Amino acid sequence: MTPGSVATVDGLRIHYERHGDAGEAVVFLHGYLGAKEDWSHQVSEFAPDHRVLVLDHRGHGASDGPADETAYTVERLVADTAEVIARVGFGDFHLVGHSLGGAVAQELALRCPGRVRSLTLADTTDWFGDHDLPGGTAPFVPAELARTAARRRASMSATALRGAWNGLLAWRGTRGRARAIACRTLVVHGDRDASRIVEGSERLRARIPESEAAVIEGAGHSPQQERPEAYNAALRRFLAGPP
Repeated sequence: MTPGSVATVDGLRIHYERHGDAGEAVVFLHGYLGAKEDWSHQVSEFAPDHRVLVLDHRGHGASDGPADETAYTVERLVADTAEVIARVGFGDFHLVGHSLGGAVAQELALRCPGRVRSLTLADTTDWFGDHDLPGGTAPFVPAELARTAARRRASMSATALRGAWNGLLAWRGTRGRARAIACRTLVVHGDRDASRIVEGSERLRARIPESEAAVIEGAGHSPQQERPEAYNAALRRFLAGPP
């Protein structure tokens, strides 16, 4: 176990934790305004029989954030993540991405098809470019998670807040590329998430060839925190499936 580790990537200190000493590797990627602590329920569940990696994206959590707003693109996050995975020595791995982390995970699965054993896309979509447009319904957010998000927003630099959000909106998405995702994929979301996320999840499920869906009842945008037992059960069933 290597909690509290730091990798210098692109001149930035990227904070990460590796847990577990045996079993298949699983990489968890958090969303916008998130941090590696968002996966605490999954670390405790999977580290006993898996090798687990969680990290803070640039500008999030304990990681450094560039002063340049244009340095927060999804492609930059992909490069950061790939470098940290290489540093911890994971040859192949299961990949789980939530929201913004789901965009990063889709790109990694397309870039490294031989190394991603399976892909879990959690409360994410094939394109975020519509998220600043009118329409759609907002996600359910429990009060405790809303307070956490407010604290994180207050602690992040204005550059990181704008840069990461604008980078996500500028991501070209996978509407024309999702069919090229070759690994087994689980598309999971809370039934009370934002309508645009639910619709995007349904598109991913329809377009990724070897995919299946799981809906976490009673959860909004972060079922891994809101209903961790149900989320972990769905993920464990999927990871135990055929290679």
